[in-house]
Amino acid sequence: MDVPAPNTIATDSSPDDALLRRAVRGDGGAFAALHARHAAHAHAAARRILGSSPAAEDAVQEALLQLWRAGDRYSAERGSLRAFLLVLVRSRALDLLRREHVRAAAAERARAGAEEPVVVFGADEIARRELRGDLVASLRSLPAEQREVLALQYLGGRTQAEVSDELDVPLGTVKGRSRLGLARMRRDLEATA
Repeated sequence: MDVPAPNTIATDSSPDDALLRRAVRGDGGAFAALHARHAAHAHAAARRILGSSPAAEDAVQEALLQLWRAGDRYSAERGSLRAFLLVLVRSRALDLLRREHVRAAAAERARAGAEEPVVVFGADEIARRELRGDLVASLRSLPAEQREVLALQYLGGRTQAEVSDELDVPLGTVKGRSRLGLARMRRDLEATA
């Protein structure tokens, strides 16, 4: 694999999916360009889960290696390459976090001689808690009208027609606020993913 000079990496303006196809075929320059575009977001995602630690670096490195080896699994129709990479990073980070929790719990049981198992959050629970925090932050960032409609619908269990009656606004307005709010939340969550 030949790697181009650093100044050519920064100027490669090929779309992500084209770069990934080239990288999977062994083009180191294409992979370096993808790395230059997305590494900062990948590291930020890993640090949110693992903190500033060598484990965060390991999670990013493992995710990039997985992208290199299995990049042909990526489909542009299902989302952006950045989102795909961030899912890989999150998955690797949660795996590392779970392994560390299991090791720590085993060490604690051994030290204490405890017969009762130590409660350890699994990767699913950690991911749920992180997603819940991201959802709350995204909901709070919405304009008040959109936030109110979504809160009544999803937290209050009301239909759009009921929200329309309760707020005394046209049904079309409720639908529009709901659509705009959900679209913005989707963008927020993809950006944090």
